[in-house]
Amino acid sequence: KRKKHFMANTTLVWLRNDLRISDNPALLAAMSRGPVVAVSDYMHAVQDQIRPWVPQRFVTLGADGFGFSDTRAAARRYFKIDGPSIVVRALQALAEEGLVDRALSAQAIEKYRLHDVTAGTTGNAGGES
Repeated sequence: KRKKHFMANTTLVWLRNDLRISDNPALLAAMSRGPVVAVSDYMHAVQDQIRPWVPQRFVTLGADGFGFSDTRAAARRYFKIDGPSIVVRALQALAEEGLVDRALSAQAIEKYRLHDVTAGTTGNAGGES
């Protein structure tokens, strides 16, 4: 069975201030296209608040626990909320839907060294990075 090309239907929505759904056309459009990966520097519980209103697969990444690292990049890698970790979780969700091969997420884990906290680079720019 041939997998659909998923990149044409990939949408990224960045919610900076709130989790309203009904008046957020970008979020509504993204939710109609495939799995939703909700990510926050806060606990999973923040993004889990909208789970009841999302009809398809909904997965979350969050920083549950106390900070331990000396850099934001290391903390985001540890909690798996950095850019490469988001890509891997999206690939896993797409594989669970049968849209991509499951081996892609394993390849990405190795490529981006997700098991190495010191390999994280997301958030080194300061400010809101």
